[in-house]
Amino acid sequence: MERLLRELIADSQITDQEAEILELRITALEEIVAARWPRSIGVRRRLAKDLRESVRGYGWAGPDFASRRVQAIGDGWIRPMSATGRHRNRGGAR
Repeated sequence: MERLLRELIADSQITDQEAEILELRITALEEIVAARWPRSIGVRRRLAKDLRESVRGYGWAGPDFASRRVQAIGDGWIRPMSATGRHRNRGGAR
């Protein structure tokens, strides 16, 4: 019974972390939509640059951006984006 309780608590914490990551990603996209010109140009470029940097070392994972991005996130090298859209890389992968 204790093991089940520990697993439920761990699952709940992981779910909360994943929800927070998703919220930060959505916020970065909302910032692009909400920004007025000319600021919107800079916001788009910043997010695009961060996304390209996040998959740079994953060329082996697949020919397209989506497969490289999924691999980068799945490996845990990519920390969530901040509300400003900036990634915080962990470790040596970029």
